[in-house]
This record gives sequence, C-alpha cells and structure tokens, in this order.
Amino acid sequence: MKKGFILSALMAVCCSAEMGAQTLKELVLKMPEEVCPMLSEYNKLEMVDNQKNAKKMQTRNAFQTVSEMVTLEDAYAKIQMTKSTEKELRLLKRNDSEAVIVMVSTVHVDGSADSSVEFYDGQWAKLDATSMMDEPVSDAFRHITLSKDEDSMHIVTFNPLAINNNETFNKAKEEEKTEQDLIWNGERFCLQ
Repeated sequence: MKKGFILSALMAVCCSAEMGAQTLKELVLKMPEEVCPMLSEYNKLEMVDNQKNAKKMQTRNAFQTVSEMVTLEDAYAKIQMTKSTEKELRLLKRNDSEAVIVMVSTVHVDGSADSSVEFYDGQWAKLDATSMMDEPVSDAFRHITLSKDEDSMHIVTFNPLAINNNETFNKAKEEEKTEQDLIWNGERFCLQ
C-alpha cells in the first residue's frame, strides 16, 4: 500500500516538473483555438515545422489570409496574425515555479495601436489580469509591447477624448501620452 502511494506521489512530482519545464514553443502547439481562433491546430503545427525546416513560418489562417510567426523562442513569440493585428507571448515563471503566459493582442489602425493583455497558466486556463498587473486607465488607448529578452513590458497610453480628427490625434499622441515600464517580480508586473 505504501509503495503504491509513494510511486503515485513520485509520478505526480515528475509530471509536474515536466509540465513546469515546458517551453513557449511547446505551449503554442497546445494553445486552444478559443485563445486564438484564427489559428487551427494544423496552422500552429505548420508554423513550428517550418521553423524546424528553416522555412518562413507562415500559414493560411481561418480567414484564408497569411499569418506569420515572426519570432518563436523558448520564452518569447510574436505572431503577425494579419497585416493589422499581432500577438506577442512571453513565458514567465511564478515564485512557486508555475508557468504564466502573458499574451498581448494589438490592433493597428491608421498609424495608431491599441492593445489588450491576457494571462494564462501552463494549461491555458485564463488568469485574472488585475492580479497580474496594475491596469492603465480603462478609457485610454494603450500600446503594449513585451520585451523579447527580459520579463518586462512597455506601455504607452494616451487619452482618446483628446482625439477629434487626424491633426489632434497626432498632437495627442505626442503631448498627452504617458509611458510605463513594468517588470515581472515573480508574482506580478510592477512599475520598474
């Protein structure tokens, strides 16, 4: 009886250690279609296989346009979903060694960008974003970029109420924008 319990416990520890050692590349292949509906399982596999074969990491997505994996590394990925939309992903570790995936989705329109951010665990279960970072003002446009080499993000925020036409939009981008650098402290993104 004790041997069975010890064996089960050992297997559980080995399985959790194996899951904790996953790379972002492996997690992208397991990403559910609900998280990224434009890319099917085949699309993700095709992009990763193209990287292995030293080809351009492109695929025809659900809208029959081209999506390209611009960068795919162990802890960082950037996917150009369409000409005007992109996703950046970064694999983070919590102090308790659990995996956290941060995904920034950005839409570019007329020279401006608006981003949203979501967090997932290593099984792609959605995590509460407010517990992972301080959110910028909710009525503001923001452009969020993840660092390719560090566990940090850069946020540029500007107030959409200052935008009446293209002329004031350009002025608002320069005069009314705020910038923040957040760094991952093992539990959440905090001001640097």
